[in-house]
Amino acid sequence: IWCTTTPVPNSSGGQYGRRKDEDLIYNKAALEVIGKYPEIYVNDLNGVVRNSKVFDKWREGKNVHFRGQEQEALGNAVAQAIIMVINEKNNQSQSSNIKPSKQKDKGK
Repeated sequence: IWCTTTPVPNSSGGQYGRRKDEDLIYNKAALEVIGKYPEIYVNDLNGVVRNSKVFDKWREGKNVHFRGQEQEALGNAVAQAIIMVINEKNNQSQSSNIKPSKQKDKGK
């Protein structure tokens, strides 16, 4: 499972500062590579941050780090992605042609 890079809320300035929306460039480049590997699942944490009201106050600042409810929202998104992939993999293995061998009848 690969997670998209979360947004930069606002440019922090300076030569080495983070720039608003640079995350979109990085994610686009990464997705071009990852697109060649369909076995890799993508968890869009960038979309979680951009679309959830939990991050409204965070988006007003320049800090790229998360606290409290923001961390909880991202943690839930990661956990949900892991559970989804595990469930999907379990369903695939259950529907495959590989089955337990028949047990011999005892006493016959």
